[in-house]
Amino acid sequence: MGLYVDGKLVGQGDLPVTIPLSLSLAGGFQCGSDPGSPVTEAYAGPFPFDGVLHTVVVDVSGDSITDDAAAMSRILARQ
Repeated sequence: MGLYVDGKLVGQGDLPVTIPLSLSLAGGFQCGSDPGSPVTEAYAGPFPFDGVLHTVVVDVSGDSITDDAAAMSRILARQ
C-alpha cells in the first residue's frame, strides 16, 4: 500500500490484517480529522487538518491477497 501526495510516493507499508465490522462509529477512513482513537499517542484527536483537500483518491484495484495460514490460525483460535 502506498500513500501519494501530488502524485509522489510519500509513504508505504503493508496491511497484513484488516478488522472488518470491528470499528467504532467514528472509525474507518477519515480525511481531514481523526475523530476516533488516534493511531499513535504522539497527538490527541480529533487533530483537525486546517488545510484544503482538493482531491482524495482511494484506489483499491489490484489482486486480492489471501493468507490461508493466517486465516486458519484465526479459525483455530476461535475454537
